[in-house]
Amino acid sequence: MKFLVLVAIFAVALAEEDLEQAIADPQKLQSFVDCFLDRAPCSPGPANFKEMTPKAVASNCANCTPAQKHLANLFFTKLQQNLPQEYDNFVQKYDPKGEYMDAFLKSVQGA
Repeated sequence: MKFLVLVAIFAVALAEEDLEQAIADPQKLQSFVDCFLDRAPCSPGPANFKEMTPKAVASNCANCTPAQKHLANLFFTKLQQNLPQEYDNFVQKYDPKGEYMDAFLKSVQGA
């Protein structure tokens, strides 16, 4: 049983590492954005994060793990730096009234 738990933890860590590397690649970053903005199908990793995004943004990532906060921080940092118009599109979709995004970004900053 302990072995299965360790395997599951390792699989999650590996998936998060793969996502971190993908976020650093501008083409893959754009594919994530297309997934989040319903322009293209999502692969499993981004699909999981897309499903969590509305609640995470509205709650300032209250239920996020440190690894999820780290990925969110990395994603939004790269998005703002490399694809600022897409960042605006993301905010328009997930926080159209401008109520949550600033607090959300502060909650993941430095993670």
